[in-house]
Amino acid sequence: MKALSAELKEAGNKYGFLIQANDPYHFYPIQTAFGGYVFGKDESGAWNPEDVGITSEGTIAAFNWLDSMYKEGLLEAGANIDSGLLLSAFQNGDAAMVISGPWALGGFRTAGVPYAVAPIPSAEGPGRPFLGVRGFMINAFSENQLLAQTFLQQIVATEETLKAIYDRDPRPSAFLPLAEVIEDVDLLAFMEAAVGDPYAQHPGDEFRLEGVGRCHGTGQQPDTGSGGSDQRPGPDRSRHKQ
Repeated sequence: MKALSAELKEAGNKYGFLIQANDPYHFYPIQTAFGGYVFGKDESGAWNPEDVGITSEGTIAAFNWLDSMYKEGLLEAGANIDSGLLLSAFQNGDAAMVISGPWALGGFRTAGVPYAVAPIPSAEGPGRPFLGVRGFMINAFSENQLLAQTFLQQIVATEETLKAIYDRDPRPSAFLPLAEVIEDVDLLAFMEAAVGDPYAQHPGDEFRLEGVGRCHGTGQQPDTGSGGSDQRPGPDRSRHKQ
């Protein structure tokens, strides 16, 4: 990716590859591509909050790679690239490659920019994105929990309703009967690339992840202290649960 970014920049492009600053969510695929991680996993595959990988060898290697992108002039330190700036740069042709998700497709299609969806490139291994899924929750303090549960199970958790939700905002679906009939080539590409990890949720996550985020444009190595994270949904092919 670095070599291609350099070629594109030499050819007159502003950026070859562009990434959001201070954003551990979108840095995670790079982190995992170098063998880094946020949390380890136990024998069942669940997150192990006692095994924190922010200062692991792979995570530091990923930061060194990203730092080299700044040092070699392929990224701009202090540019404070957020989601809006990143997507605008891609849509107007200033950036050739970005890390994003299916939520960006509408803007790409409206802008008419040529694009393709591809898996995260490998370094020490395949880059794994964080995965998220949108769903419904019943308030534990509700006086109508049984009614709400009945509504979700009998009205919402049906192919007709979930297809209507998909038609309104197409995303890879966690409801397998719908996921299995998706024909949109871009969503299929996201589903193919979505070999990743469920977004970790443990007390203190926000402090660990902001420690990663604060290092993005600074050249610092990660630390396990302070902060919060920008959470964005990603594709998830897990089975819908009622």
